[in-house]
Amino acid sequence: MSAVLALICSVVAAMSAAAPQQVSPEQYTVFEPAAALTIVLSGDIPRETVQPLETFFARAGSRVSLMNGLVKMRPRMKDEIHVGIAGQGGAFADRSLHRYAEIAEALPAAGYVLEIRSDCIILSCKDAAGVSNGISRLISWAAQSPRQIPCANIRDWPAAAQRYVRAEGPLSDDALDMLATAGCNGIFFDTDSWADLIGADGQTWRNLFDACRARNIEPIPVVDFLQHAGAYLKRFPAAAAARTRTQEVMLLGEDWAALKHRQLLPAETQPITVAFAGVPMVEGRDFVVDRPPLAYPYPAEGPGALLRRIEGGGIPDGTEVQVTYAYIPEDTESLCLFAPETESAGRAVADALVNGLGASSVHLGFGDCQRWGQDPRIPADASAMRLLHEAARRAASWYAFEGVLPRLYMDQGMLASPRFSEQGDFVPVPGIEVIATAPAVGALMAMPAEATRAQLYAAARQAARAGGGMVVPWAAGEDAVAAALGALWNPEAPGLAWPKVLNAQFGADLWEPDDTARLNALMQHVNRMMLAGQSPAQLAESWSGVERMIAREKPDLQDEVQLSGAHYQTLLDYLSAEARYNAGEREAALKDLERVVRRRGELDPAFAAERMQRILDTMEAQQLFAPGSIVFGEPLCYARPGRTPGPLFEIPATAAYDEDRGMTNVTLDLSPGSAAVARVDFESAGAASLSLELEGRSLWTATGAFPVRGPALVTPPQEASGLRLKGEGPGERVAIREPRLSAAAPPREARCVSLSTEPPLAKLSGRDGLAGTGRAYGLLIAGEPRFAAAQTEVWFLRTPGQWFAYIRAHEPRMDTMVAGGSANAPDDAREEVRIRIRTASGEYTFGVSPGGVRYDLEYNDPAWDSVWSADLARESARWDALIAVPLSEIGGAPRAGESWDVRIERQRRNVVQEDSVWQGPLRFE
Repeated sequence: MSAVLALICSVVAAMSAAAPQQVSPEQYTVFEPAAALTIVLSGDIPRETVQPLETFFARAGSRVSLMNGLVKMRPRMKDEIHVGIAGQGGAFADRSLHRYAEIAEALPAAGYVLEIRSDCIILSCKDAAGVSNGISRLISWAAQSPRQIPCANIRDWPAAAQRYVRAEGPLSDDALDMLATAGCNGIFFDTDSWADLIGADGQTWRNLFDACRARNIEPIPVVDFLQHAGAYLKRFPAAAAARTRTQEVMLLGEDWAALKHRQLLPAETQPITVAFAGVPMVEGRDFVVDRPPLAYPYPAEGPGALLRRIEGGGIPDGTEVQVTYAYIPEDTESLCLFAPETESAGRAVADALVNGLGASSVHLGFGDCQRWGQDPRIPADASAMRLLHEAARRAASWYAFEGVLPRLYMDQGMLASPRFSEQGDFVPVPGIEVIATAPAVGALMAMPAEATRAQLYAAARQAARAGGGMVVPWAAGEDAVAAALGALWNPEAPGLAWPKVLNAQFGADLWEPDDTARLNALMQHVNRMMLAGQSPAQLAESWSGVERMIAREKPDLQDEVQLSGAHYQTLLDYLSAEARYNAGEREAALKDLERVVRRRGELDPAFAAERMQRILDTMEAQQLFAPGSIVFGEPLCYARPGRTPGPLFEIPATAAYDEDRGMTNVTLDLSPGSAAVARVDFESAGAASLSLELEGRSLWTATGAFPVRGPALVTPPQEASGLRLKGEGPGERVAIREPRLSAAAPPREARCVSLSTEPPLAKLSGRDGLAGTGRAYGLLIAGEPRFAAAQTEVWFLRTPGQWFAYIRAHEPRMDTMVAGGSANAPDDAREEVRIRIRTASGEYTFGVSPGGVRYDLEYNDPAWDSVWSADLARESARWDALIAVPLSEIGGAPRAGESWDVRIERQRRNVVQEDSVWQGPLRFE
């Protein structure tokens, strides 16, 4: 390979995060910038747009001058860089440049044609965005060798118009350079310091915004306006969301009486009211209040506000008065929409961002606004969703007060909620383009910070193919961010085999796996397929089709695909040989197994020759089939297609062994919980007979050729919380190892039983109180085909006026549960169960923790305040909750035969973190 070709390859590799749509490098030609280099602007392109290009070549040693392409027509093009927008301002009017203009005009939006010739460089662009993209491409292409730039013809355009990143604070110049090279064209900056952009902090942000614009990246400030509002509350403490309390207070003489809360709203915002015998009293004539100064953070310690009567006023000495006041809880971090101070805070921040930083776009995030409905400044008849929309409308008007903000980004839930669709389209301020962002699929996909590299890459390709855009979290890491941005630019660019095609094929989440990770992913896939009733031959045939497709359409991925395919075929050959051995074809099966073991040694360097030979010697001496855990390091589910109902799901179980001469009993305990057991996988040695028993009743037996093998298949599946696996043999020792249980899919429908009176929790806690009622059980790990280790059972009941969900949350580690959290806010750090229902009138969520923390949502809106209750009880290995909701709160009583959609979510956060889900219809009797 020539030095020039090697240089070209290194440049392409360096740019793989944002590979061009089409690139044709010239192998033996370079452009060498002259000492005097001219940039010719052909069209209406401002000088600052090409300033990065001018700076780059100046640093590379050239004296750079700029010239307008219309000044004079010249045939000379040597040592020039022509930059223009096709069809604009007479760009590329010279006959020799016509074809570049024609190509650029036919490209999609933001596209460009970049031709690097030995004598000059031509950059013909579709539009202004194409100019920025083309300049970024030219700089990144030339950066590997600024004095000998490889010649090439590039036709390029971004697949996704919005290629954004979200950062929690300022980024360095190096990070901005990387993002510009990767194709980023916008950064959401999330910080709490927008409330005060003066002094050094303000200058830091001004410099950063200028640095972004110099790289053709739009800086977009994120304003979590109604929540996480500490920075605003420091300047406007009375803007906080408040609550109202009524308290009975005894007033004696002129002594001060303490109220329960300290942080009272100022009188002009919300006056305190005192009533004696139902008659309103007047502050300053009948009583006086001593309020501690209002300041954020609102202190939890210290005396509350004080109240005393005025001698001669309307309050007799030694009487009890009723006091109603508005106060700010000490944990408040949200603003009240209708507080006048909130508008002051909003306009102050808007002025700082629009006028101080020159922001042309703003993202308004609204966060979790806790219990808005309790603030006395909120209209009593306003729905929670309407309040959020009003917040969006008002906040948008603050940022448009000078008419300089063309785009406003908002959370999609604010703009497309089910409730709001009944009220018409949301247009906060005429002339502003509103762009919705969403955590999943939407006009602008916003990915969570905890997403893996493979998930980001797959989501970016999906967004690009759909013609949308994505917000990539900077916290995911630079390589993950660069890969995702590159996929947004060109989802079909050469890439890595696993995130490109193999993750989807094998249900994995890998990037560049090592030998162990690759084999584990393939084994997990094979086990899932065996539990789904597939055969090795079916899987091999399906994989052959995939391999042919990849070889035809994505040859650049072939190396990893062939290696992974060889491992995969080895697993399938092993399972085929084991099935033949179990069917009695033992001699042929052992020969097949020998070939599998030798191939395993060839593929995996960690599979030592000594270990391989020991397996082969044992097979030959004893004529026994080596278990999957010996050959591959982990147990496999053996192929028994057509004999079990699929798909099956793994069940956590504990095993207790009772071993004696010639006999082994294994007790398998599924508790807490139960499931419809359909299959028990295990490895055995020395067994002449095996049996599976449930409460003394035989579910499966096997005898015959020695030794007997599993798995045990239960047809039909049997509901059980415990089983016994027995093995007997003629020798001294019978071994049963690695038992694994699988169950049929859990039921996906529950029944709601009618009762005449409200059931007490104490009665429900016993099984007798639930006899004959339908329940939802068998929660699966979120996103995985296996049962939760700690199971949850939910019974649904109703009376004429109320709906009940009785929750029985089994927990083997009661002593390690995390209480945590605060009222009316989902908390990822605590134990809890959530019941989400969709009725004819809306969607509602009721959550409860074992510590008694409750919260409710309407369409994921925590501002909704419902009237409901939850009774709780604890047992030694579970906690119970009875949720009672008036039917009037959720749209009224359902009819007999009606169904609601129900989703049960369990969150454990003790020594393990486990999220489990059940979802299905709830049918009313």
